[in-house]
Amino acid sequence: MNISILVLTYNHEKYIQECLESIRYQLEHYNCSGAHKVQVVVTDDCSKDTTKQKVMEWIQKRGELFDDFVFTGSEINQGTCRNYLRGLEKVTGDYVKVIGGDDMFGMKSIFEMFAYLAEYDIVMGLPFIYFEGGENKAECINKEARKTHFIYTEESKLPYYDWIHRYCFPNAPSNFFRKELQFHQETLSALYGHKYIDDYIQWIKFSEIKNISCKYIPEFVTVYRRTEGSAYLIVNKEVREELVKTFQYARERAREKTGKAVQTSAIYMQKSNHPIKYFDLLSYIHKLYLFKHRRDKSVNFEDDIKLYLNYITEIKERCRAL
Repeated sequence: MNISILVLTYNHEKYIQECLESIRYQLEHYNCSGAHKVQVVVTDDCSKDTTKQKVMEWIQKRGELFDDFVFTGSEINQGTCRNYLRGLEKVTGDYVKVIGGDDMFGMKSIFEMFAYLAEYDIVMGLPFIYFEGGENKAECINKEARKTHFIYTEESKLPYYDWIHRYCFPNAPSNFFRKELQFHQETLSALYGHKYIDDYIQWIKFSEIKNISCKYIPEFVTVYRRTEGSAYLIVNKEVREELVKTFQYARERAREKTGKAVQTSAIYMQKSNHPIKYFDLLSYIHKLYLFKHRRDKSVNFEDDIKLYLNYITEIKERCRAL
């Protein structure tokens, strides 16, 4: 299996080495024989900090397990989409996995996730949501994981086209896609028309290319780090306008009334300077799913959470010892 891991960076000097270390963990534990060829491409959107230096320092000391390494960047900040597209130009693998430079791969084998793509177009896993500098209490993480699991379980019962047009899409770092979808001309053209919103517009476009088949794996796959500088927190006027543009596109193409209503609600939430939370229709749909599963005690991630907290500590210690 030839795979390319595309790492998107922007001012990630505090976290990029941990991301790279998590890739090394994957190779040490699941590719000891070297059966899989792994290329790593880091594409940087004109970071103002020492991200590039941190990458090069780590590669010089620990990058020997990578079959190929490429660093590419821009002299001006162009936004997430152009950074992503620039990275795609460098990848050579038959499978491509994209991850943010402030996130990490988890303990689940990414090669196993890629193997499912022989049968499915998209493979989804769970994100381990980690608050950098926060308490990260096991019970809180378990509650969030159970919530995400039940939402994925219910939404995946619908045709992909319908649930993706509800703006109910899975966590980006924990998804694996067939390369033919990522490199389809419809997908690439849509990305060239955006600056920041690279994930949702892609997934809408996937639904227009073919009838998408999905596989949900109820296991943690990536560590999704939340920090003060996380992209999901940085929502300025330009980002809001792009979100509204994307939601309007999805609403026009939604087949079911629920999808159109959810998108209308999402547009209102972005356009309003003081949105009324009671108008967030998607949150009611999610609450309905959780109510349906309120008595389900069989789903519990507490044992895995303990392992993951130790794993994150191990990755951090490895980087401190660099």
